Amino acid sequence: MADNSNLNRAHAAKDDEWYTCAADADGIVSRYAADLRGRRVLCPCDSERSAFYISLRVRYKELGLGALIATHRAPGGISYGIYYDGARETRRALDWDGDILGPRFAAFCAANGIDLILTNPPFSIEGRFIEELDGIGMDYVLMAPYLIGIKKAVFNIIRDRRAYMERLPCQRFLRPDGSVAALGNVDIIATIGTQRARALPAEGASVATLRRIDGPDDIVNIDSISDLPRGYAGRVCAPGRILEYDLSEYDIIGIIHHPTIGGVRKFTRIIIQRRI
Repeated sequence: MADNSNLNRAHAAKDDEWYTCAADADGIVSRYAADLRGRRVLCPCDSERSAFYISLRVRYKELGLGALIATHRAPGGISYGIYYDGARETRRALDWDGDILGPRFAAFCAANGIDLILTNPPFSIEGRFIEELDGIGMDYVLMAPYLIGIKKAVFNIIRDRRAYMERLPCQRFLRPDGSVAALGNVDIIATIGTQRARALPAEGASVATLRRIDGPDDIVNIDSISDLPRGYAGRVCAPGRILEYDLSEYDIIGIIHHPTIGGVRKFTRIIIQRRI
């Protein structure tokens, strides 16, 4: 499995040119096939050559889609939309630059009756994009770095159960030069369907063997999800990966940025607590 190195470098450089492989797009479309019937789907950040658009177009009637549009942003050129209704495909210039952030994008969605966004958006702006989609009540299925869940606005959406995250099987992407590169720790964040959550450990570690974070709050720390003490009713701070797991028996309490344990600084943690 790929590690975080490419993902970290991509984020630092705002390198957003990571394109979905055809087989992986097909897998995600199949994953949500039962939830796509009647949907008017927009694939922004895409074109007629993009894997998601092609997969949806080929299976348009099978999936029972209501409409399919892809929009392609061409800075300095003419941004355009591709419209498919199950019989005809037409191409039209957009009346704005195709930017997925801001009121023009929301207006385009409203004017075309869009009710679902399905895409692999630029990672560098994805947190803002999710926040804006949530603000207009838009459903979505997006590919995202798993650490998107610790961004405050996105965390709040997940905490309130308005979206969920799950592990993405594919971790390889096409690059602009035609090569294929690994990009570890990419998830799906979605508002439709039901989370295929990873199972929590049956027992986990004994609380007596776990350390508390420094400070006045009594919060147990785990460095591995496998250490989650299942019978413990107190607060636990866990790695961000915990959001991929079945938390139906837990409340998602908050985020704690860089807690220390014995004076050693840790990465950002998610605080959860088992319901009694």
